[in-house]
Amino acid sequence: MSIPASNIVQVVPSVLSAGLNPLALNGLILSNSPNLPFGAPISFPNLASVLAYFGQYSWTGTATCSGSTLTVVSTTTGVAGAYASLAVGMEIQGLLASGCPPGTYITAMGTYSTVTGTGTVTINTTWTQASAQSLTSYSIEYNMALTYFNGFTLSTMKPTALWFSRYSQVAAPGFFRGASVPAVALWGSAQWTPYSSGSLTMTLNGSAVSVAALNLSSATSPSTAAGLIQTAILANGAPAGSTVVWSSLFNAFVITSGASSWTGTASFATNVMTIQSTITGTPAIGQVVVAAGVAVGTTIVSGSGPYVLSTTPGTITTEPAAAGTTGPTTVCGGTSAALPLIGLTTGTTSAGNPTPMVPATAMATVILNTQNWCCFTTAFEPVAADKTAFAAWNSGTGGQFVYVPYDSDATITSGNASTTCISYVCRQNSYGGVFPVLHNALGDMSGGSDAAAFVLGFVASINWGMPGGRAAIQAKQGTSITPTVADPTSYQNAIANFTNFYGTFATAAAQFNLFINGWISGAYGWLDSYVGAVWLNAAIQLAEVNNMMLQNTIPYNPAGANMIESAVTCGVGSPVQMALNNGVITKGVILTAAQISAVNSAASVNAQNPTLGVNIAATLPTTGYYFQVGQATPTQRANRTSPPCTLWYMDGGSVNQLNIASIDIQ
Repeated sequence: MSIPASNIVQVVPSVLSAGLNPLALNGLILSNSPNLPFGAPISFPNLASVLAYFGQYSWTGTATCSGSTLTVVSTTTGVAGAYASLAVGMEIQGLLASGCPPGTYITAMGTYSTVTGTGTVTINTTWTQASAQSLTSYSIEYNMALTYFNGFTLSTMKPTALWFSRYSQVAAPGFFRGASVPAVALWGSAQWTPYSSGSLTMTLNGSAVSVAALNLSSATSPSTAAGLIQTAILANGAPAGSTVVWSSLFNAFVITSGASSWTGTASFATNVMTIQSTITGTPAIGQVVVAAGVAVGTTIVSGSGPYVLSTTPGTITTEPAAAGTTGPTTVCGGTSAALPLIGLTTGTTSAGNPTPMVPATAMATVILNTQNWCCFTTAFEPVAADKTAFAAWNSGTGGQFVYVPYDSDATITSGNASTTCISYVCRQNSYGGVFPVLHNALGDMSGGSDAAAFVLGFVASINWGMPGGRAAIQAKQGTSITPTVADPTSYQNAIANFTNFYGTFATAAAQFNLFINGWISGAYGWLDSYVGAVWLNAAIQLAEVNNMMLQNTIPYNPAGANMIESAVTCGVGSPVQMALNNGVITKGVILTAAQISAVNSAASVNAQNPTLGVNIAATLPTTGYYFQVGQATPTQRANRTSPPCTLWYMDGGSVNQLNIASIDIQ
């Protein structure tokens, strides 16, 4: 027998974690696709996953053409008022041997009906096609993802994720999309016959639905089964206008609530709303009322006009107002044996959106769900007021995100002093972090959205772990991007109006396309400096969180100050050393006299012994940075708040233009 050595020396095993994961500078696209649920951003890892979710085409059909009049004979996808229906600005492309010229897009709606999917539209090109030919319009989500995931030419890494979030410019109903069941797509009469009884229950956009007897035995296909389910729920509590369809894209049933909403003008007295005019819909009990001076969440509790409200707004004269349902949607339950087999017991649910979305509210919802992205744009060109609202929201986030609007304002290229474009609005209001790109108004499929997607993909492709990995967007190239500038005058005007663009250039021997020029609103001035700061600040935050997790205590003394500084500056993987390696921090940059005075003054104030003064200006050009942990006050120590901590670092910028003197010495 022996005494265990652990009585003298005991080794306690543990693992020192590598720490939390760093921020990925992914892209985010706000889309009005009805495939997306409200309030739940979705991350896609690659182009294939985007294709599977949104499809390659937003509209397909057949048409004839005479001159500039396109007559739609049939619509295969994008009918019944769906998001994908034809609209002004959509690009139309021919399939197979169609004579549709490249670059064709809709300039005006004629007799085209979004209900029947037939009628005439006016296009920007002219051609003749007497017999109906197959045409299509590509899904903008797919097109933008195609450009995004390709990153920029010669990049050493490509984006690994792209976020999409629902943004509705109009009131939109709730929906339930069942689980994908590809096998059901092949079901015929024999497979449906056994399901002649059973119940179905669900909540659809706040309305309780209870079908006591669901009979699907007469169905001959998923589409006819959808019709039977639709008839049953409409008779048992679903809002009027609710639909059930079989989605061949998702191989799933989609149950959509009827459009239960109203917009118009109203006046208010105590807790009563009186309708003055109606633009769309009809008010109903249970709807949420949205109007200036009316408390958020106010609902209609009774009445058929005037309407009694759940709150008391007081006296308000006639003003714009809206009302709609925004209740929950749940998956289906019940006793029908068919429900789990056809995917109706699990799936994706979405509440409705009773009114057009507001940029600040939409973005607040996004960041509540995820902040693992950097640049965002839209799959449509917002109206000017919404662009401004997005810019204002982004500016208020403290330099964490980049808004990339595309702007079709004609004054950007027609003159050099536009007062209506989004870049002018940002400069006038000191909005920071906005990176405008030129949109040529050819529609959502080209000439703007693809350039915006390229910017998102460019930032997501920057390799921060590679020597010299910092990248400036000036003169970079991408794929599937339509140039928006091709003449010297437009080039000079766009630059003068602080609007970025993808342009066509030429030398004596070659023609090529390049992105120009990298301007971003706010103090940073350039996209590479801005996103470099986003990356560096996120890395510092992560390093210090990991430091607190690893240290038992960080005291308010020189030893504690050294712990704080070391987490940021010491070691190959520290934020500062990585920044020196990738070029975010640059040695050898010369400070101006004003900069020397400013940094020395600030460093002296924050120093452990302010009366001695600190000359960090002499160090900065040599090291590229200076990190300082200042003396904490007694109050800071008592409250355990942060001592004054500052990182000064040198930004070497990037050359955008060259003027070279070529001298022949004879």
